[in-house]
Amino acid sequence: MKKALIFVIAVVLSLMLAITFSTVGCKEEAAPAEEAAEETAPAEEAGEVMGPENEVELDWWFQDWTAGIEITTEFTNEVMAKYPNIKINIIPITYESLTEKTIPALSAGTEPDVIFGYASYLEELDPVGLLLPLTPDIMSKAEAESIWYKSVLQQMEGSDGNYYMLPWGCGGDGYGAVVHNELMEAAGVEFTPGVITEWDTWDKIVDAAAAATQYNDDGSIKVSGISMDPYLNSWPIFPSFAMQLGAQPFKDGVWDWTEPASKQAMEALNKLVTDKIFDPQGGDAYTALPQGSVAMGIFGAWAIGALGVDYPELELSFTSIPPINPDNLIYSSLAWGGYFFSKKAADDPDKLAAVKAIAAELSTSRHTEIAIEKWAGLIANLEFLEGFQNGTIVPKTDDGKRNAAIGVDLTLSHVPYIVYYEGSKIGSSTIGVITGNEMSALFTGQQDVDTTLQNLTDLLNEEEALR
Repeated sequence: MKKALIFVIAVVLSLMLAITFSTVGCKEEAAPAEEAAEETAPAEEAGEVMGPENEVELDWWFQDWTAGIEITTEFTNEVMAKYPNIKINIIPITYESLTEKTIPALSAGTEPDVIFGYASYLEELDPVGLLLPLTPDIMSKAEAESIWYKSVLQQMEGSDGNYYMLPWGCGGDGYGAVVHNELMEAAGVEFTPGVITEWDTWDKIVDAAAAATQYNDDGSIKVSGISMDPYLNSWPIFPSFAMQLGAQPFKDGVWDWTEPASKQAMEALNKLVTDKIFDPQGGDAYTALPQGSVAMGIFGAWAIGALGVDYPELELSFTSIPPINPDNLIYSSLAWGGYFFSKKAADDPDKLAAVKAIAAELSTSRHTEIAIEKWAGLIANLEFLEGFQNGTIVPKTDDGKRNAAIGVDLTLSHVPYIVYYEGSKIGSSTIGVITGNEMSALFTGQQDVDTTLQNLTDLLNEEEALR
């Protein structure tokens, strides 16, 4: 029953990684933006994209997330202005429904023309026959690899060797924390508002959180200095820390989280609870931080953009979570978000032309330029990364400049060091649900560290055996 429940939760909640753009990743390490551009083959000369000869109407599913809808609306308006024969209907879908509907719709052939989604949707399935291939139907592999990180593309590589998702970005779950400026300033913690660079070790993060923690007269926590709730966002911090300390959790087809390095990592996180810096009963930090009962939330970069849109009056900053062992840079894999295209377009010349036109526009830096004003995260588009670094791309607003600085720094400092559980048949949704649930049980006092690590080991091996 427990195994069945885990599988159902994994399917239903894989999009809790959603707003976050969050959780498992590529099959090989990616080079920094400049190296990637040099090492991949140059884009093929495809000529000007003309768009459809006749009027065509496309349905576009997009997650019902305020900033995302605004980003997509602005982008599609530009596409329709450039290609007058294309009409796009944006259909907001709640993140629960988006997860539940995508695979059944693809299997039944009732999917819309364009779907925003996550690589985690299909990482336990073969996309061949379910989707229109990005390569070679829309562009060549060499062209795709000159536009986006190859390792990101490989998350949606089919058994035929083609790519099936056009990447956007990744929310960076567990890679960073959003900071409530007023609470930190009131505690006398020194930091540079916007993008915090001073807290460059894990100990400094803990010290800042401890200083910002407030207590009631009875000694209970009034304001948590830091929070890891929701765990479906923060969970990658544990495997990242464990591997930085030397753990090899998946080896020769077997999971093992009981190594001393894994215990050291989990104990470091649990110490936030035992030292009364984090109250695990304080609720979801996405709600608690705006209410002033959490000073720092380990969400990921996505949250500073989302919170900024939902709570524009809040003064927020962002800090990357430093490695617990800077001598061994390694980060747990994450799932990237992007766009899937319906295979039905192959049977309709005008729809195929429209999809190719949309893909051509998504292939430039323009989509990221629009998105970065309201979103932050790891960035897949190499043109944007290079343009921001050399000053040819400058965001319009202060929030956009902050988001771009966060995104580019996280991308260049993390993507080359992301590792993937090679040979595992378990997808990120399953790993994230199991890990998050066990972290929650530990932090809320239902079990100890050793039990937590043994449960993780047993449950993941059981899931592996089911695949």
